[in-house]
Amino acid sequence: MVAHVATVAFLGLEARSVEVQVLSSLAAEPSRPEKLQALDFIKKMIDDKKVSDSSSDVIGLLNDMGTEGTANKVYQNGRLVNDFPDVRRRSAELLGLIGGDQARAALLNIAQKDKEPMVMAEAVYALGTMTTADESQRNYIALVIAHIVTVQDAVNPDNSLAFSAVKAIEALGKNANGKVNPEVFSALVRIQNGNYVLPVRNLAKDVINSYTSF
Repeated sequence: MVAHVATVAFLGLEARSVEVQVLSSLAAEPSRPEKLQALDFIKKMIDDKKVSDSSSDVIGLLNDMGTEGTANKVYQNGRLVNDFPDVRRRSAELLGLIGGDQARAALLNIAQKDKEPMVMAEAVYALGTMTTADESQRNYIALVIAHIVTVQDAVNPDNSLAFSAVKAIEALGKNANGKVNPEVFSALVRIQNGNYVLPVRNLAKDVINSYTSF
């Protein structure tokens, strides 16, 4: 019986290893289609409950693909050849679905290193949806989001990023009973009064008002 259990455990580990090897090989390819294929594979693994917040191997791959062209740069003849914003955005989305401390750290890494609004928007939104009992961590996440809003607003206001930031700040407030870094209010006011479409500005106003109810 013990030998049988050990054999089953070994086969499970071996199958898992094969999956990760396939993922690693696809993610390591220099071209975009293989990376997207790897992301599709990871999404299926998440749907099939084969990935959890302790799956360091998969989360590590998503962190790597989430920083393709930013922290991880590949040049050919002096030209950056692995700048794939859609790969980074999808990686952030999947990290948000996985959740947990490792995924949160990866998302913070992506959010702070990327310059593409659509990637930042996905990372920021995911960060807002993740719950944590650590107040200092919540405050840090809120501060990061507020800083991203401030910088992007000054450089290139983006409706999608602003919307994601407002929704993230709203979620952080609900999860923390309104106890968030005060910097978030400056970010919300900036969006409320900024160069954004009316629905985004109204949403920022509504979230500001919602904080008065805590």
